[in-house]
Amino acid sequence: MKWIVDRIEGNIAVVECNGKTFDIDVCYLPKGVKESDIIDLAIDKEETKNQEDIAQKRLDNLFNR
Repeated sequence: MKWIVDRIEGNIAVVECNGKTFDIDVCYLPKGVKESDIIDLAIDKEETKNQEDIAQKRLDNLFNR
């Protein structure tokens, strides 16, 4: 999914995706984002699995499994 940064007004970016616009605080966007930038959103399956494994290990340690 790709977002296009239409404009930035203070701390708010107006972003277009699939013909619709929405506002998002720039703190949630990559550092240095500017008007007309295209942000490519993707699910990182490998990192998701890594984080799930870390969480499971923490639970196992908590409950001494």
